[in-house]
Formats: sequence, structure tokens, C-alpha cells
Amino acid sequence: MRLLAFLLLGFFTTTSVLAQEMPTQVRDKLNQIVGTWDCETTVDGKIIGEEASIRWTPDRNTIIYRGDGSNFNTEISATFSGILGWDPVGKRVIEQGFNSAGGTMTATHDLSGDRWVSPMRSIDTKEGEASIETCDRIFRIKSNNEWSIKKTNRIVNGVPVKNRITRFRRIVTDSDPIAEELVKAEIDQILEIWVKGDADALAQEFTSDGIRATNISIRPIVGHDAIQESFAFEFSAGASQSGAKMSANVDHARFITDKHIAANGTWRLTELDGTVSRQGKWGNVWIVNDDRSDCKLVLESAYADAPHQRDLPKRDQDFPTDSELGKTELGGMVQRNVNRFIKGFSNSDFATVTREFTLDGVRSVSSVPGSYRGHAAILRSLETEDKSLEANDDVTLDAVVLNAKRLSPTIAIANGVWQLTDQDGNLINYGQWGNVIRIRNGEAKLLLESAGSYQP
Repeated sequence: MRLLAFLLLGFFTTTSVLAQEMPTQVRDKLNQIVGTWDCETTVDGKIIGEEASIRWTPDRNTIIYRGDGSNFNTEISATFSGILGWDPVGKRVIEQGFNSAGGTMTATHDLSGDRWVSPMRSIDTKEGEASIETCDRIFRIKSNNEWSIKKTNRIVNGVPVKNRITRFRRIVTDSDPIAEELVKAEIDQILEIWVKGDADALAQEFTSDGIRATNISIRPIVGHDAIQESFAFEFSAGASQSGAKMSANVDHARFITDKHIAANGTWRLTELDGTVSRQGKWGNVWIVNDDRSDCKLVLESAYADAPHQRDLPKRDQDFPTDSELGKTELGGMVQRNVNRFIKGFSNSDFATVTREFTLDGVRSVSSVPGSYRGHAAILRSLETEDKSLEANDDVTLDAVVLNAKRLSPTIAIANGVWQLTDQDGNLINYGQWGNVIRIRNGEAKLLLESAGSYQP
């Protein structure tokens, strides 16, 4: 065993010394596909959607990728990953890929000319039988934000089959300057109204069917009249007249449809003596007017951080049973997403929970500090949250969907309530959630999770 270790060490040391860097012209071509991508392939008239993240390794000599969606050959839901590296002897790029359904693929890439061709061989298992495909993949870069792969000369188990095209569109993860400017201006206006204690004016900053899901109420507050009453109640208790200063920051904002913005950030309530009495996070959805000069709140989902000492609602009286919404197409998608989240969370299977988010998803919850963007960060947040619950054995998470609404064919919002109970059925924590959903292949994934504890 010791001899084997020395032999392996010698091999890898020699390899690293002799390794040649990828040529600059090859690296420049591969760099065109680096990013986070929304992918669509039409299979027998049905669109199969995937997401893919393609990244350089730190030495920029190898590319790694991972994705989530469906296997093109078997049409079974699967995750996939792979690596592209430089072969200095063959003067070409070699690719190895794998998927969670047991499939493998190998390919080479000829990037010597203007035409980028990649012969490929893949093996998948369908109904216990091997499905072997060979083909040529032709890569075409249309722009910095769009490219495609065309599979030609396809042979599956010795039989010629139709060509197939997968189109890639870049998922922009940076904050959009226009969206950010609109949200900041609207927040400034809301804060000015809040100082004046004008409940009517604040309610007008929501759409007529707008929703408030915050830490100060047990249930979501829906519609102008209810929202106006909620602000009037807060102001009657002296919320804006106490002299405390409310402030808010925008961490990230982007258009999720042509007319809707999803944004998240932080808020803080500071007393006259400079002490911070309460602070937290928000993840809201706004609708923009036609000339993009103003926006209104469709969904407010804002929560204070670390829970204050408070009286929790009684489980048997206040937690609703599953609503009829789960029987609708959209409600069913959202409820299945919630159920998968709960199952993974309950089993401490945080990799499964993370896959319930899109690759560019955001998690902003009151139980952990900060907000988390992307799968790696979201996984860390879930592991951190789990450590905080270690003192409570056999914790059970429940959640119910109360509202769901499509903003476009592929984007929706949903909100509801959640609770944590211990092994004896005692309530540990309770709160609301208001999320942004991306719909793909008849299922829902979290584009933004915003949830928090009830803290009146």
C-alpha cells in the first residue's frame, strides 16, 4: 500500500510538472460558454428545460459544469456534471460527463477553426436497457448571452434518429441597474410615507391584490383594505411617532418578467439614542408601469432576524390545514416543491433541499444571518441552520400554501405559513413565507425564498 502511494505520488507530480497550459485561443473560445444558463431542448414536440452552471477552475485550465433538469435520451429528471480539459498530445479538448440516472458521456472538441465540432458518445439506461448514442455536436455562439448545440448524425442503438438542438440563454445573476434604481426610489418613497404615519398612502403603494407577509402578523394580509388596516393598527401603537428611524438597503434586484422585479435586502429600526431595536431582511416582488418610471408592491415578504421572546400561536387553533389550492395546477406544483423541501430538511438531506432552488436562487430567512445566492451558498445556510436546531431532537417542519399566482407562464409567486414542532408536538417556531417560483417541466423551483419567524 505504501509503495502504491509513492508510485501514485510520483505519477501525479510528474504529470503536474509536464502539464501544458491550454492555448489562449482555445481558452478564449471556451470562455464564451462560461456562465449560468437556461437551456431548452424540444423533444417530440415537448420542451425539456434545464439549467447549467459552467465555470473555470482557479487555474483557468479546466472547465467544470453542473446542471439540473432532464436527461435528453431518457427524459428522466436528473442532475448532471462534467469536466472539460486540455489534451496537449492530441491538441484538443476532452470532455467527460455523468448524470444522476447513471448515464455517462465522452466527447472531444475541435476548436481549431471557426466551426466548433464535438464528436460524442453517451450511454444511458432506459427501463433496464442500455441506450447508446453517437453523434456530432455543433456549437454555435450567437452572442455573449445566447448559444446553441446541434446534435447531428445521431445514431441510437444502431438506428439513425432526428437531429436535436439545445438553446442556451444566459441567466443574468448580477443586479440589474434599472431594477435596482426603481426599487430604491420606491423604498425611499415608502419610508417617507411611513414617517408621516399615513396608512392610506402606504396601502396605495401596493397593487389592489397585494400581499403583506411579515413577522408582525400570524396570517398574510391581502388587498388594499386589509393592508390599510394593518398599517393603521401599527401607527395607532405609535410605530412612526416614536421617533425611531426606519431604513432599508437593496442588496440585489432583477427583472423576473418584462414587468416584474424580484429584489431582496435588509432593513433596520434605529431608536433616538442610536440603538438598533430591530433589524432583518426582506425579499419582495414589484410590478413596474409601462414606461418604467414607477413600481408597486405585489408581495412584501419581510422578517426580523434573531427571534425575540414572544408568545407563539397555539398549534391546534392557528395552524391551517392544507388548503384547496394544492388541487390546482399551480398550487400542486408549489405544494410538491414545499413537500420535497420539508422531506429533505427533516432528513438533514440538504443537498436535496438545495436542488429545490434554481442555480441562481436566493435564500433569505430570519433563522440565519445574511442572504445566500447560488447552490453552494444555500447549502451552507441550511447546514448552519441545522446546527442551531441540534438541541431539539426530532424537530418536524410543516408548511402550508395559502396563495399562489402566476406572473408569467414560467414565473409565479406563492406564500403561506410554516411551523416547527418538537417530538411532543410542542410549537418551537412559527412564521410566514413569501417566495418567487420558477416553473419548468411541470414542476416548481425556488428563485427566491423569503421566510421568517412570527415576532409581533
